[in-house]
Amino acid sequence: MTHHRTLILGTLLVLLALTAMLTGSLFPASSPILLVQAQQKAPTATRTPRPTATPTRTPTLTPTPTLTPTPIPLLAMTGSNANQINQLSQVQRSVPIGVALSADGKTVAMAGSFGVWVLPSDATFTPALRIGDFDGFVNAVAFSPDGSQIVAGGLDTTVRSFKADTGESVQVMQGHTGIVYDVTYSPDGKYIASAGSDEARIWDAQTGKQAMELKGHTDIVYGVAFSPDGKQIATASYDKTIRLWNAADGSLLFTMHGHTDGVYGVAFSPDGKLLASGSYDKTVGLWNPATGTRIAVLSGHTNVVYGLGFSADGTMLASASKDGTVRLWDLTAGKGYKQIRQITGIRGAITGLAISADGTHLATASDDGTLRIWGVKNTGQH
Repeated sequence: MTHHRTLILGTLLVLLALTAMLTGSLFPASSPILLVQAQQKAPTATRTPRPTATPTRTPTLTPTPTLTPTPIPLLAMTGSNANQINQLSQVQRSVPIGVALSADGKTVAMAGSFGVWVLPSDATFTPALRIGDFDGFVNAVAFSPDGSQIVAGGLDTTVRSFKADTGESVQVMQGHTGIVYDVTYSPDGKYIASAGSDEARIWDAQTGKQAMELKGHTDIVYGVAFSPDGKQIATASYDKTIRLWNAADGSLLFTMHGHTDGVYGVAFSPDGKLLASGSYDKTVGLWNPATGTRIAVLSGHTNVVYGLGFSADGTMLASASKDGTVRLWDLTAGKGYKQIRQITGIRGAITGLAISADGTHLATASDDGTLRIWGVKNTGQH
């Protein structure tokens, strides 16, 4: 019996020894026997004192002077110096569609997906003023002859005028039943003409009331222009015609045929003796507004001709196209009508073109998102 107990005890000791080897402890972790171990004293953490910051003297900053760009003396653009026309400045602002220049060329207004912006035409383009609360794209913008007001029209069917310096609303003219594509002032600033998907309308600029409707086109009216003496109004339509109207009573003077596709824009020469038209047929037409007859067809563009503008002396015509080019045409009497310059490098359709009344600045708006100002620098050699 004693031998049997000894054998059992020995077996237990062997098992305990094996458990100790496997667990690192004499007793299994599940053993009800508690082992009290001496706790090691954790080392006392020593706090590193924050170094005392040495006060530093704030340097006195000299304000950066405001740089006022030196105005670039410009020559009036003519047929004889067209090859010296260069880009003077550029700004990118969403998608500009229409563009206008004040008479002296110092202020530019652009219309597009952003509404209307008014800004100086120098290299800084600042300060800039955003005006109007249009619902949708604005297609066209124009300055009043004295530069004090701006008129614009677009997708929301309204024609709106504003003070050019503050953006304050002057008039909201309602009557069009569709999109407004073009706007302009009469030479005396008393009237506003607008072209729309319904027809062309004439408004009293002071009261905002409609003065007359020019009915007769059978499709969208894209362009409208007053003659320099204010006696005629020209309209361009997708019905492939140009119509000349009596500005006094709205009666039709001529219907001019010749384009083989829709007509997008019209512009009078400064002396009123020529009328230019730009068309979807990719050509520019020259017309005699006294007789309604076509004088010449200017070919070269490879897509729709959207914008037109005459130099101040009438010896040069600029045309802008969806083909991304501006072409300059010599209109000097006795020399025929020929292209003298092609401006390239604009990545997109040129949807708007304007030349200031003094002839010193040319502006282009393109669907590549850029507004560009062009001119001829006066180097004293001309």
